Amino acid sequence: MAEVFLSYSRDDRPVAQAIAAELQRVGVDVWWDHELLGGDDFRSRIAEILTRAPVAIVIWSRRSVQSQWVVGEASAARERKTLIPLNIDGCELPLDFRPLHTVNFTEWIPGDQLPLAFQKALSERLGRELSYSTPASQGGPLGRITRQATQAWYLDLETMFST
Repeated sequence: MAEVFLSYSRDDRPVAQAIAAELQRVGVDVWWDHELLGGDDFRSRIAEILTRAPVAIVIWSRRSVQSQWVVGEASAARERKTLIPLNIDGCELPLDFRPLHTVNFTEWIPGDQLPLAFQKALSERLGRELSYSTPASQGGPLGRITRQATQAWYLDLETMFST
């Protein structure tokens, strides 16, 4: 059974995929909807995983705050006290979620290690220490600058097409 349920807007799929990969690098079994099979009843499958997973991570963004699915999954996780919310773009959260401490991922770039505040929250919820088993292959400072430029280009392009 998955340790983490990952909730996100479909438009944030590249970020969700990068976060899921980093979670797997630190030894966390993560479930997100890419694992749905053709013919699966997605509503019951998502409800089953969300009910059983000890942690639910919600990726908040300007797109996900508009998603009834993400808000619903976040509400269910909050009720179960399994929610760890992340904010990837500095968006204003839905009213019900503003009082909760949300981990800031606005400076995080896919390929970076997970922020320490997030690792600590996840470790406490899972009841075990997390550690990277292999050294990061990030290409040092030049690799991070390259990833930053690529991310900025992608976000600019996405903004052009979403308006």
